[in-house]
Order: sequence, then C-alpha cells, then structure tokens
Amino acid sequence: MYMSPTLFGLNLTFVTPLAKALGPSYFRVGGTHADYAIFQEKNSTVDKGQYVFSFKLLDETYSFVQNAGWRLIFDLNDMLRTNETSTGRWNSSNAQLFLNYTSQKGYELDFELGNGFWVW
Repeated sequence: MYMSPTLFGLNLTFVTPLAKALGPSYFRVGGTHADYAIFQEKNSTVDKGQYVFSFKLLDETYSFVQNAGWRLIFDLNDMLRTNETSTGRWNSSNAQLFLNYTSQKGYELDFELGNGFWVW
C-alpha cells in the first residue's frame, strides 16, 4: 500500500517503525475538532469553525495505520444540524458520504459518534 512520506507533519519513514513497535494499537481521529470536521473530496473553503478532512488525507491516514499494524477509529461529526442551533436534528449526509467512500475503498475501521459526554 502506498504511503505518503509525511502525515500531519510527521516523517513516516522514521515514525512507522516506531508505531509498529507500539502495536497493536489504535489511531483515533477525534476530539473537539472532529465534531466540526467536514469530509469531502478536496480541501476547500468551509464555514468558519469547520475543518476539512479530504479523501486524500483519509487515504494517507489509513495507509499509515495499516502499515503500522494499527486500527483506525474515526469520530463522525455529530454537530452538523438541520438548523443553526445544536437543537436541530443531526444531518447525517456527510457521515453517509464518509461511509460510502470507506466502503468503496474496502477500508476496515471503527467509528464513534460524538466526542464524549458534556458533563462539565
């Protein structure tokens, strides 16, 4: 599987053997930023406060995870709503695009919906 020489600014030629030594393990793409991530084919302009996770970046991330012998956990954006407030229903269209893409590529990965409990 092709692996880009860098991912998230890391030199994968150096990092991948180290990651293999830590395996088996998980690589989680999640956290607060994931709650505002938009999955789309190319990097482009999105609404303020949103982040783009492109097809290319997903492919490179998955390749690294596979080469390291890890599994990928991806946090689906649960903050896309049918209206401007967090009280609207979840708009799952972007998650469906993500699921269709990963299925088409034959990727095996795990998912989480949301970033954890809001208990503070």
